[in-house]
Amino acid sequence: MYFENKHIAKAIGLRENSIRQWFSRSPGFEIGTVGSTGRTYSRREAVALLIAAEILRHRLAPPHVALPAAVAAATDGGREDLFAWIDARGALRLSPNRPTDAVAVGIPTASLLARLAA
Repeated sequence: MYFENKHIAKAIGLRENSIRQWFSRSPGFEIGTVGSTGRTYSRREAVALLIAAEILRHRLAPPHVALPAAVAAATDGGREDLFAWIDARGALRLSPNRPTDAVAVGIPTASLLARLAA
């Protein structure tokens, strides 16, 4: 199954322009396939965009940091919830395990995927 910007935007409650803005603020970052009808994403890429949206919503990182980190953390299933935090060196971290030495934001990937499927 493939997804378009309109599917991602609907799942996270934003306009399609917001997603396009992330890419304009992340030069050199590539995800999805550009075709005649716009950009399309695989399930894994859609999960990555949902994770990035949560990181951006909590203002943990700008798009050029959030998008690559979300792609690295995304899995095809997207069933594991993630925790996002800024470590002592100032780097964005994502893990399915809650950190003991930092305050983390939970990213409920399963419920985000349920919204994507709706």
